[in-house]
Amino acid sequence: MFYFAFQLFLLFLFVLALGAWIKNNILRFLLIFLGGFFFILQLVSLAFNGKLINYRFCEQINFGNIGSVVGFFSAYIVWFILLFIGFLVMMHFITKIIQKRQPRPVFLIGVLLVTGICFFLPHGIGANLYEVVNIKTARTRSFHNALKKLGIQPETYISHGEIDAKAGKNIIVLSLESLERGYLDPPLAELTPHLNTLAEKHTYIDIQQQFGASWTSASIYTVLTGTPAYFKDSRGSNSIFQNTSAIRIGGLASVLQAAGYDMNYFIAKKDFSGIDDMLKSLGFKVFSGGDFQKSYKRTHWGIQDKDLFHEFKKRLGQAGRRPSLCVFSLYRFRALSTWGLR
Repeated sequence: MFYFAFQLFLLFLFVLALGAWIKNNILRFLLIFLGGFFFILQLVSLAFNGKLINYRFCEQINFGNIGSVVGFFSAYIVWFILLFIGFLVMMHFITKIIQKRQPRPVFLIGVLLVTGICFFLPHGIGANLYEVVNIKTARTRSFHNALKKLGIQPETYISHGEIDAKAGKNIIVLSLESLERGYLDPPLAELTPHLNTLAEKHTYIDIQQQFGASWTSASIYTVLTGTPAYFKDSRGSNSIFQNTSAIRIGGLASVLQAAGYDMNYFIAKKDFSGIDDMLKSLGFKVFSGGDFQKSYKRTHWGIQDKDLFHEFKKRLGQAGRRPSLCVFSLYRFRALSTWGLR
């Protein structure tokens, strides 16, 4: 956090020096307004993203996402508005004081150069923005040329259709997001005794977030393909995978498909963020609220995990001789301690 505070201090100095250099009142106010807005956005990113504005933040920040959670963060919104107003007032008076003292232009230019250079330190404000722009403006290449660009010879690359694999045991996967992962540790572990028992008796893998894989659909994509979800699509992260029809990258899903597994994925709301289209492209049969004979109560995030789990157990009971993979996504779950996870 010290490094992030240092970067924000540099941003404060940069806006201050530039504002003191500009003599025109209208241009100076416009600069301070934009600089203050950018400063507050950095604070918003730190509060909700844990880092300064980066690719993840730019993908997630849109009016659709904000509108869906605005009720949970109304207090934060009020605080950020007050901070923004305070920033504008403070910068206005400080720049006025500096201008009255008439600092030498070479001093202000020196401050701008030093702070500007420091922005491009690793994970700095400038470095993060450069990464975002670099991704969003990347050239479109054919899959063949993209492999060459990465130093991979296309003729040696094993595509998803060339993988040779053999099936082993049936596989059941309970998939937890980072929010649900917290219920396995104290002081919340007592709320999920059955889930903790499963983690102790069977294989539990604590998968850490990777670059380009820090939101729901991106994390699923990266786990199954081994590739970060960096895309130049300007529609936003929740639209990247919508209408996906084919994925040519060979990965875990390709291996399971080549081995002949009957691949099933259970999730509370499959149409969220293009997950349904993406998983179908990877060879999964995706099951959600509208795919069952019984009608279940639905929330904003789909049907409750407890109801989905009952359908999940039915599917396991219907499994035939073909090796089966069943993934159950624990998504926004509630009251797990009442479940009969045995």
